[in-house]
Amino acid sequence: MFADPTTHTQADYQGWAPAVEWSDFGRLDKAGFDDCVASGCYTDVVRFAESSLGEEGIFQLKSYAKGVGEVRTGWRGEAESREELELKSTAVWRGSKLARIRSMALELERRAYRISPQVYAETEPMQSVPEMAEDAGPRPRQTLGCVKRSGDSPGSSRPAIKD
Repeated sequence: MFADPTTHTQADYQGWAPAVEWSDFGRLDKAGFDDCVASGCYTDVVRFAESSLGEEGIFQLKSYAKGVGEVRTGWRGEAESREELELKSTAVWRGSKLARIRSMALELERRAYRISPQVYAETEPMQSVPEMAEDAGPRPRQTLGCVKRSGDSPGSSRPAIKD
């Protein structure tokens, strides 16, 4: 996600694998609203509408709060699956627990580079973030927050996303 998603309103592919009919994309749907779920109320929430080519008018709606991550999942359209989820609680990882989770994520990526070098050859590996000082502000919550970087394979062409 961009630091300021409101400046990037075009649809972006989240995955592209035509061999397995995977063409997920997302677009900013709404920004700057308040949302209350079981874990609390959040301000300046952004919501993305996600879909796939061939599923016109069917969207999964994912809402994100800054410093927390995803707080709600909903739907729009005539979808067979009408999943609704909301964040029930949060947890702050620090010290040895955070170091363990980071280590596990980095090991998963190292494994991916070993078993699928052709997929990851064009990408930079994740980098571990040093432990934050006690007064450094918001702490990682729920997920590690690693950035997945991916590039298109040479010669790939993606169809345009319809508005």
